[in-house]
Amino acid sequence: MRLVTQFGSIELPEDFSFEVERTNPFLSDEGDATIPATIPASQRNLNILENIDRVDKAFKFIKKVPAILQHGVFCKHGQLVIDTVNRKNGIAVSFAIENSDVYSQYKNKSLKEILKNKVRREWATLDDLIAYMNEVAFDTSETNKDDFDLCTVAVAKYEDAKNNVVYQFNNEIYYHHYGFGNCYRLVSDGRTVQEDGYVMGVPQGYGISPFLYLGKAIDVIFEEMGYHVVSNCFNIQPLNKIVLLNNSSDTIVGGCLPYADMVPSCTLTEFIDFLKNKFCATIRVDSSSKEVWVELMQNLIQNKAFDLDISKIVDDEFEIMPNESSRVVLSSDTSMEGSEPAALTMDELVEKYGFFVDVNESQFGNIGTTSQTIFDCLIRRKITGEFYELKRNLKTGKNVAIKIGTDYFNYDRNNSDNIEEYGSQDVMPPVIQYKNLFYLYIEDRVHNHTSFRDKQEDDKQPIMVCWSFKKNDGIGVLPIGGVSKCFVGLGVVEKPFSLTPYDMYEYFWSNYNNLLLNNKVTVRGRVAYSDKQLAALDMVTPKYYKGQILLPESMSYNLGKNKGANESQFVLIKDFIDQITDKPISPLSSPLLKWQLDDSEVTNYVSQYWNEKKGYHYYNNQLQEIAHTQSYQFVEGAYFLQIVYDHRYSKTDVDEVYLGPPSFEGQVGFTYEMNFRITLCIEQLIWNGTNWQYYYDHFIEQYGDFHKPARFVAVPV
Repeated sequence: MRLVTQFGSIELPEDFSFEVERTNPFLSDEGDATIPATIPASQRNLNILENIDRVDKAFKFIKKVPAILQHGVFCKHGQLVIDTVNRKNGIAVSFAIENSDVYSQYKNKSLKEILKNKVRREWATLDDLIAYMNEVAFDTSETNKDDFDLCTVAVAKYEDAKNNVVYQFNNEIYYHHYGFGNCYRLVSDGRTVQEDGYVMGVPQGYGISPFLYLGKAIDVIFEEMGYHVVSNCFNIQPLNKIVLLNNSSDTIVGGCLPYADMVPSCTLTEFIDFLKNKFCATIRVDSSSKEVWVELMQNLIQNKAFDLDISKIVDDEFEIMPNESSRVVLSSDTSMEGSEPAALTMDELVEKYGFFVDVNESQFGNIGTTSQTIFDCLIRRKITGEFYELKRNLKTGKNVAIKIGTDYFNYDRNNSDNIEEYGSQDVMPPVIQYKNLFYLYIEDRVHNHTSFRDKQEDDKQPIMVCWSFKKNDGIGVLPIGGVSKCFVGLGVVEKPFSLTPYDMYEYFWSNYNNLLLNNKVTVRGRVAYSDKQLAALDMVTPKYYKGQILLPESMSYNLGKNKGANESQFVLIKDFIDQITDKPISPLSSPLLKWQLDDSEVTNYVSQYWNEKKGYHYYNNQLQEIAHTQSYQFVEGAYFLQIVYDHRYSKTDVDEVYLGPPSFEGQVGFTYEMNFRITLCIEQLIWNGTNWQYYYDHFIEQYGDFHKPARFVAVPV
């Protein structure tokens, strides 16, 4: 065995051995490393380790030393980790294999630091760069033209002098007329923008910032670390349409394209955790060949493909151990204003409301009008993913839509005692409507290359993802982005799936969750791998065993005097005849009924009051008592008596109430006491040349509060 550093080979005794422990990077965070061992504190070894035994050394002490562990065909790059040093007892060390430590020198570095030297400068002028951004933004090809795409997002909202909310934009589009044609262009001129109540001038190119495709971002990050990405599931349709959002507004103002501006302010470890917790994705690294594979656990389980048949190299029999039933719990960050979910989970929402109805923009716009077709229930506005209660206004009886939250639910079916939580740190931005168009709102801008109020800003950029799609409105192609939906005019283009935790389950987590629900059966025993098999062993790809598929979980083997494989542990991938699965939530159907306000006792009382009172005809300054009906023979200049009744309410502190959908025709819903006042007033009738108009004159009599019940009754739609 050899342990080689850049300063030479470590002296090892003839009987020295390392026990190597390896794990599946998705199923464990422990990584690949050796069990601690002791190497001699020889003068050669101490010199290689920079005299780490000396208390009086002038240079700082080292903890890790890059090294290569070699034994026969086995060759792994990694870090020699120093625990303790004692000249008499030796040096306690372990070897962290680089597959797990990804690259220990990078794991705690930010993506921005890794990509700080990745800057594209192939454009001669800023105008050329802006022209290229327009070319990419309005490209209609199916294949990705570059590492990035552009779509319009809302940023940096503020209130104007009239307290109106105003949104500003990155990658804003304007309609441009030139020559004999019309087209769209990105807003790119120097101009003024508002920030925190201040107005500032910004240079040409401000407000344009491309969004890296998620798959391309992964490729670029590993390439900058010296690795080659062999395969990447995020570069395959439809996942190749997912982009990383950024809120940088001055990315291209310098006439170049710095990739560091287009990635979030997270570390490499946090980014890898995001891929795992969001997409159930695993990254496999070969430190010797410097190659990387990015794969979905969903596909590995579903395809039941394997790379090695271990049926004939298992010593004795496997030990089988069923685990307690468990489940996945998925979540994302919904702390941004406007992103709060309508309930913690979809189950909680449906349990409370029974059902909901998806509505398009035409249906949503008709709420409260005579064209309304959906009543008295919970609705989801498809274009924004927002839930609204259709409440009844107690005064008019009409429906009003009151927002209760978004469809950014956690996924948690609450159907086991144990859980595995996967909290993705990506921020879920809300979809906002502004001037009859829809945008993702990603909050404040970040400035990396421009100064604002005599200070350069470099705020953190959170992890955010969305779909990037194109649409053609007949005049030009528009870049469209969204979390769950893609917008075309007032219509909706459905994406392959939503990027909310609940909707991600079906595409990325269902197969793994099935393993958990059905006791995630562990299979354990000794597999007698050959030296060649050990050196090339893939801990991500399943293995074949006597007709069954086993997913590696962990294993160990010895290098040195006692070389050979020790215990291996697998998860059985199997569909059982009686297996438990999570069934999709199917909300109930909406009954074809609605609530109708029945205030007949009020109107009957007012009518009776009118009939009992004598009407008055006020004419030529003479108040004449007449028998009064509610039909008039009008004379210009005459004054007439009118009855007005003003509704006020008791037994409720709100103007609207959510009644919930009725169950059967004639059902009586919410009943309350209507408090109303009857007023007699004088109005004059005037001919304006076209028609008769009433003009209010003055009250002549007012009567105090009356009380009658009003109720809502279920009638057919």
